[in-house]
Amino acid sequence: MIEQAYEQLSQYEYMDDEQLDYFRQRLIEMRETLQARMTSAVDRRERLADEADQATQDESYWMSVHLKERDGKMLMDVEKAIRKLNTGDYGYCDETGEEIGLKRLIANPAAALSAEAMERRERIQKIHA
Repeated sequence: MIEQAYEQLSQYEYMDDEQLDYFRQRLIEMRETLQARMTSAVDRRERLADEADQATQDESYWMSVHLKERDGKMLMDVEKAIRKLNTGDYGYCDETGEEIGLKRLIANPAAALSAEAMERRERIQKIHA
């Protein structure tokens, strides 16, 4: 899918109207999917008599909480990318201002950093961890 989308989009100038329309649609679809998933996530826990059942339910609950937090972070990234589309900054690295690149954006339309900037950030985080 990435290669097919890349072939289709690479014939255009970087972040021209065709590419921006493609990414706008992808981001809107991502936002709708994330909002639906977060709305349908279960936030309740019951007390069960059987300890094994309770442990299973607790594990499922905490997994649901973790997934909801991850979806919430991703939704914020998607919203930020949509704002960048509207201001003309989409497709450019937040740290360097350089092009993020079509393949990276096709793989993750909400990407805010170039691959190089992301690698640098991860190296720094490892050093300070």
